[in-house]
Amino acid sequence: MDHLKTTIVALLAMAIGGLPIAGVAVWRRRKDLPLIAPMPRRIVPWRLVDIVCVLLLYLIFNIAIAGVIQPNSTGPAETARSGLAIHILGNLLTLGTVIAYLRCLGGATWRDLGIDFSHLWADMRLGAVSFLLIAPVVYGLQALLVQWFPSNHPLIDVVQKNFTWDTLMLAIASAVISAPLFEEFVFRVLLQSWLEKEIGTASVKLVPIEHVNPSVTAGLSPETATIDTQNDELLPRRSLSAILIVSGIFAALHVGHGPDPIPLFVLSVALGYLYRQTHRLIPSLVVHLLLNSWTMTVVCIEWLQAHPGQ
Repeated sequence: MDHLKTTIVALLAMAIGGLPIAGVAVWRRRKDLPLIAPMPRRIVPWRLVDIVCVLLLYLIFNIAIAGVIQPNSTGPAETARSGLAIHILGNLLTLGTVIAYLRCLGGATWRDLGIDFSHLWADMRLGAVSFLLIAPVVYGLQALLVQWFPSNHPLIDVVQKNFTWDTLMLAIASAVISAPLFEEFVFRVLLQSWLEKEIGTASVKLVPIEHVNPSVTAGLSPETATIDTQNDELLPRRSLSAILIVSGIFAALHVGHGPDPIPLFVLSVALGYLYRQTHRLIPSLVVHLLLNSWTMTVVCIEWLQAHPGQ
């Protein structure tokens, strides 16, 4: 019950903080304006085979790292720390290898990969504002569902059952840095961008970029671009189907964690919308990072309350 009260108070605080932002969002919708102005982008060059290779690389790296680290693990706490280290290193090695491959051999630009620091501060603000809007919905849904279906997240279980400060630091690195980076890159940049390329072609046509109004394509240098046939403007391929498919996969990967797939599906839809409009990684990454940071903060506080003096 204490956990429920804490959750309710935190949700109310976040909801109150997000009220002015929600008011602006409602006003924009009433004016028939998008919540976030869409940004132009080119069609990404990677294919399904590249995404399959990413998954294979991830498995190979994790197996290889486990072969080096795990044999030296003794006892539950050491095994827990080894598991977290394998997860972190596997994510980061896969991420670095895939970015290098797509940049050097796959014909991808930094903007294709969602990496554009020219809007860094604006993207960080957008991520923080989006967090205030999204967090009350996601955590409110989670708080409601766990009253009937207990949540069972492996990372939280590892921390609670094998709590040491070393384990906590590794869990924070995994939840706040490694997982958001890897998941946002794979689900938003790679998978959603590829699906946007493959879905919804009936409403768009591809034309050489030199045929497009230069004011619309400023800063872009790809060979082709997506043109909205009705408005005759360069727009991102705004396919709801791509967002829903990616969100379904993201939620399905968390089956077995109690009710978590339901709020995570809602979260993924929101993050997918952010990426669809901006096609930059920072906004959705900031939301994901803040959500996971809040979760790890709650886990740490609960453990300290249950073990005073430690």
